Amino acid sequence: MAMFVHLTPRANAARVEHAGVRPTLGQKGTSGVFCFPTLPSYALTHHWSHELSRHHGPRGLIAIDVRLPDDEPVTVGHFADGNGPRAVTAAEAVRVIVALRDPLGWEVVVPRPILREEVQAIREIRWTSDRGPFPESPSPLLPAPRHDEFPQGPLPESLTLADLPVSLPGLPRLSPVPGQAGGGEPPRGR
Repeated sequence: MAMFVHLTPRANAARVEHAGVRPTLGQKGTSGVFCFPTLPSYALTHHWSHELSRHHGPRGLIAIDVRLPDDEPVTVGHFADGNGPRAVTAAEAVRVIVALRDPLGWEVVVPRPILREEVQAIREIRWTSDRGPFPESPSPLLPAPRHDEFPQGPLPESLTLADLPVSLPGLPRLSPVPGQAGGGEPPRGR
């Protein structure tokens, strides 16, 4: 089962709790429930909240955690991709986004309502600064990321924690939880 996060205005919380999430109309006529895979990085998982919060007033946004079957048909793509999103399964959408060097701006669209039973949690979210979670440029030596192309080459069939993009370039990677596969000692204090 694939986990995704859908962001919605706080005013929709009661409706989501009782009836699930209904599709909305996006740009270029795309209709569905817009979401993003749950990744180990809070900043990457919730990066859309910084952009969307500008348009949803003072009450803010909430995060809806959704669990979908791996074979659920969805589309995945970058919001600015002129070619439009590509039809894949939910599990494949997660693999596509995890394989990206820069997943910012990518989205997954579920072309149907999310049922109440598929909603796992409704959570408060917020940033701790007005600047947002990301520096202006991760590294001046890296070429500008291309958002209009899918990752090249085969996508990994099974992913481990070490495969996931859990830190920005130049920052240490998070280590696995002790006792889990690939675990070890957690990093010492900062």
